Amino acid sequence: MNSLPHGAWSRRVVHNASPSSLDLNPPRPKPNSKSSTMIAPTERQLALSALAEDERRAAILKDQLDILQSEYDAAIRSIVMKRNQLAAIALLPPELLGEVFVYTSEVDEVAPVMLSHVCRSWRQTVRSTPRAWCHIHIRLRCKNPSELAGLFFELSRACPLHVALTDPPQHWNYYPPHPKLVQLAVLLRANWHRIKIFRMYRVGTPLTKTVLQFCRKRLPEEIPGITYPPSITILPTPSILRHVAIHLESRFDEEVAEGVDLTDMHDLFGDASGIATFCLENGIPSYDLPLFSFRGLKSIQIEEPERPGYSTPVSKIMAILAASPDLHVFILAGNKSSEDGKVDEIHGSPARIISLPALRILSLQSIDIPHLLDHIRTPSLEKLKLGNELQSGWNRSVASSLRNLIYRSGHPHITRLRINDLSTPQALSLQDWACFDALPHLVSFRIHHTHFPDTLLQALTIDPVAVIQEQPRNPTQPHHKLLCPKLSKLVFENCDFSGAALIKFVKSRQVIQSRLYEEAVAQGNENDRGIRKMIEQCHDISELWVGTCPMVGDEDVAELKMLLGGKFQSSLSPGASDSQ
Repeated sequence: MNSLPHGAWSRRVVHNASPSSLDLNPPRPKPNSKSSTMIAPTERQLALSALAEDERRAAILKDQLDILQSEYDAAIRSIVMKRNQLAAIALLPPELLGEVFVYTSEVDEVAPVMLSHVCRSWRQTVRSTPRAWCHIHIRLRCKNPSELAGLFFELSRACPLHVALTDPPQHWNYYPPHPKLVQLAVLLRANWHRIKIFRMYRVGTPLTKTVLQFCRKRLPEEIPGITYPPSITILPTPSILRHVAIHLESRFDEEVAEGVDLTDMHDLFGDASGIATFCLENGIPSYDLPLFSFRGLKSIQIEEPERPGYSTPVSKIMAILAASPDLHVFILAGNKSSEDGKVDEIHGSPARIISLPALRILSLQSIDIPHLLDHIRTPSLEKLKLGNELQSGWNRSVASSLRNLIYRSGHPHITRLRINDLSTPQALSLQDWACFDALPHLVSFRIHHTHFPDTLLQALTIDPVAVIQEQPRNPTQPHHKLLCPKLSKLVFENCDFSGAALIKFVKSRQVIQSRLYEEAVAQGNENDRGIRKMIEQCHDISELWVGTCPMVGDEDVAELKMLLGGKFQSSLSPGASDSQ
């Protein structure tokens, strides 16, 4: 290829112009001229030199721009930092900010991880606050649950832990265990002596058994294919476990022949003498567990699944109550139970009245309710729930046993009463539920699928004339004409009273204070201190739910809506019954 021409031709080539005749035939220098002895710099050389100079200047300017950009970024960071320092939250000392992070972690378990990404100062503060990492919620469906759990175990240092396991994948194997479950179980075992609250939600029996086997003192060496590192050796530190809650899902139990018998809890909770709360939902524990003999138990909640051929041992339940005088909450939903020949004995001695002075919440379902009520004393009882969803049979009257319990306990301030599936023959209904005169503090009453005739509603109906005339001289005595004066929240579902009786009951409890006061004025007793105190205790109906009552017609519903307005609901929406 020929080299590019010089001179004007090169300029025209550069500018894409046609060459002239002078460009094609440039004048030749004279042979004796002075220019013939010197080589002039070409245009290309000049362009290359200029290009090099421009590149050098551009590099210098680029370096200067980088320096300026760096200085600009530093200035922006300084501005942001100084603005953050002037913010109100920056005035908090690190100790107080750490307390805020601790509170946030109690609301949202992953909050410490999110807070550590806000800024360097917050990351240093949250990572130096061990109590912010004490709430460990392990979602087993995560890609690597043991990695995040390990971070929390590490940063919480020596603080007591609140550990919750939820949402296991259904494809996991438990015999032998899935590798991810093994890694997680190793972490739990290494830190078991620091766990204060242990919860398992929405888990199946196979997972529960596997976790209990790994966490107990003696490792289950019979499980094949599992290698236990020496770092998980249990230290001789006493357990600080205080609260245990296990919520099983029965749909995971179909493949397990032994069902829900959690025998491994013997070794796991045997030395945890400080347990105050034990909750087992949809599972049947061993009622011989050592923890049931600890006197420090404050709350026991056991909801057994329906299991054919199994009967809840009432005698052992009585033994647990006798060994737990400090109970605040006792909830037991059992299976069909009957007197097994030992029900009248506790530890080989005749049954006695068991005193539970601190018990505030009592719920008994599908077991021998009359027998339990006949053998306890509960002076502090506030909430009571009795049910028989499994249609268990017994010979004694539930309400008569309830009445005896109330009198035996010195008329405790029971404010909430719920009755489920406790229908009795109509001939016995009045005698069966003649206990409302012993419930002067009742505020909420719910009755579901239970025989409740008009006569009982009539007993709860208030007649101002009769109430004022028969006011007892001793204010401590029950007023037989004014039952449950504080009753204001009611739920009736599948009851057999008539619509007319319900309307009369509602009308009698509307504007009740004004009506009683007017009657007192009419009888000249408006200044009586006992009457004035009685009137002040009366409450109007604030909520009324009625659902699937066959003898309450559309006209009755319309009149109730007119009387109560928004306080009345004509049918129970799904889930509303359990949310009240």
